[in-house]
Amino acid sequence: MSNDRTLSFVFRKPVLPILVDVNGHVIAAKSARALLLKLIALDPAPGSTFDAVDATGEGWGVYILEEGIVVSPLVWKKAWTKLELIRLCNGRRNRPPNEEPYPETSLGSKKLGRIISDLMRRLLEAE
Repeated sequence: MSNDRTLSFVFRKPVLPILVDVNGHVIAAKSARALLLKLIALDPAPGSTFDAVDATGEGWGVYILEEGIVVSPLVWKKAWTKLELIRLCNGRRNRPPNEEPYPETSLGSKKLGRIISDLMRRLLEAE
């Protein structure tokens, strides 16, 4: 994928930061530009589709096209559970070896927003 790619949003933009699962390599981005640069660095093949979650926990799709990258809220998986998000981040291929897994216990007492915030912070700090 070349560096002259563009990033487009269909209908509306996600609430940033956004988390994207690129074949087990999980990235987080605070801005559209950061998302574009991180995706370019991973060099996904045109025709690829990746799951994403915004800061509110809403599911998004990231579509890699010949013409650029498109982010859309039109996906089958609209809602992610707390446990799914935690397991995605704990099981990512790019997790630093010294990073403790996020605890999967006491999820009932933690709000989804807090868990998303914690996970996004971990991802951004690990870069």
